[in-house]
Amino acid sequence: MEGELWEALCRVNTSGQWSTLQGVARKVSRKVGRPVDSRILDRCILSKSAEVLRHHGVWRCSFGENIAPILVINPSFRRSMQEKSGSLGTCTCQAAPANDTTTVQRYYHSADYNAGRHAPTNSKHSLSCPQWEPSKTSHLHSWRRGYED
Repeated sequence: MEGELWEALCRVNTSGQWSTLQGVARKVSRKVGRPVDSRILDRCILSKSAEVLRHHGVWRCSFGENIAPILVINPSFRRSMQEKSGSLGTCTCQAAPANDTTTVQRYYHSADYNAGRHAPTNSKHSLSCPQWEPSKTSHLHSWRRGYED
């Protein structure tokens, strides 16, 4: 059963955005055709090493034992990693260097309405670039939720 959940999880897409474990569990449920308990799905995720998770484009952020984690699942990153044989390698999207001060002002800011439900804006790399990283911004605290059960 764990293999089935893992395969379904790898076919889910959160569009490069942080999503609650319960939201991802609903997407996995649709893929496997039956309800999936979020705690069982989380145990499946925790059974994989950080390297395996990253190779498959899965990021997990935990806030504590009784608080459900949030996830980013990026299938474009996974496909890129598989094409590069798992190597983080060099940037494939010709992004601006990290110290470039000529960045374009972005539409979303942390004080904007519903900030945190938009695609991460701190990565200068495209979703399919091996250098892409999910957002590590401070507004993620709003996603701290307990498990639904």
